[in-house]
Amino acid sequence: MEFRIRRLRHNQYSLSTGKLAKMADGSVVLESGGMAVLTTSVSSHVMTKGSAGFLPLNVNYREKAAAARRIPSNFLRRELQSTEKEILSSRCIDRSIRPLFPKGYSHDTQIICELLAYDGKGDPEVSSINGALATLSMSDIPWHTPAGAARVCLSEGQLVVNPPGKVIKKSALNLVVTAGYDKIVMIEGFGDVVSEELICEAAELAQTAVLPFLDAVSEFQVKNGKKKRNWDPYYPTKDLYDAVHKECYNEIAQILSNASHTKSSRDSSLFQILNNLSISGSDDGSLLSQAFWDVCRDCLRDLILDKGIRCDGRGLDDLRPINCSVDLFQSLHGSALFQRGETQVFCTVTFDSPDSAAKTDLISQLLGLAWHRCALL
Repeated sequence: MEFRIRRLRHNQYSLSTGKLAKMADGSVVLESGGMAVLTTSVSSHVMTKGSAGFLPLNVNYREKAAAARRIPSNFLRRELQSTEKEILSSRCIDRSIRPLFPKGYSHDTQIICELLAYDGKGDPEVSSINGALATLSMSDIPWHTPAGAARVCLSEGQLVVNPPGKVIKKSALNLVVTAGYDKIVMIEGFGDVVSEELICEAAELAQTAVLPFLDAVSEFQVKNGKKKRNWDPYYPTKDLYDAVHKECYNEIAQILSNASHTKSSRDSSLFQILNNLSISGSDDGSLLSQAFWDVCRDCLRDLILDKGIRCDGRGLDDLRPINCSVDLFQSLHGSALFQRGETQVFCTVTFDSPDSAAKTDLISQLLGLAWHRCALL
């Protein structure tokens, strides 16, 4: 079964299902010109133990050299571990879909996006996001929020939707936006001294650009999608939340407003309250713990927004103390220690010959985004 949607600016998407990965809960092949991406979704029918309040979601995006008619150039001539670009793309897909799962859904879920074919013209990352959103709509996984993604770049002073790779490389603004009918879900991007107004305009343009895709996926789901499975939401009831709020809100507020605490001592104090917490009629420790942390989150928000109090004593416009030290070890090409509050980062920089430079993956080379990393930080 196949369903073609009308033109979405520069991209003609074709969605098909039912031919590949038939045992998955949902599978969609998204094609654009000579590019094809297979996305599959699988989710457990039972809730994962100990995952109350958290969605155990795993997203894996892979670009195989065969998709670009190449053989891997490493010594083994095999696909190895995920590249940096694949990891970052996986995270971008994760951030696009995680907020849209229904509240209380804590089942193991896996999304796999695999580039099947690539002609050097399409955008595999944005296509994979759209493919993941489409396959969730087509599956029996509880998912009722249509969404789509688009890339917006600045070319010769004009905003362009889903431009070719050469435009992306030279653009002073590069935004990937995931949006639904009435809200923007995720923004990932880069800007080189661009105004806030331009970024807002680009986000609005991307949301408008994905509307035809949303309509098409919704129609596609009605015609060919699976019936959504039944499941029991697992999250604290309002009565349990109110009981926890009444029992320990003031204690939590005292801890969160005490600037003498370190991060460790603050966490220890909160865990002590949780361990001593007892609510009559509540036998589920996971729900009680989730309700407690919900109260902590709301208490912290109230202190900041209503009273202007932050847990470490800073004002709303104050930064944590920042310290920097350089040249810690003279034998290295460069070394530095960065400390902000209680967080420390030790960095080294190494320079080597051009032959040792890290080379980008083949797909990026075909996109015209290839570069060599001659310095390693």
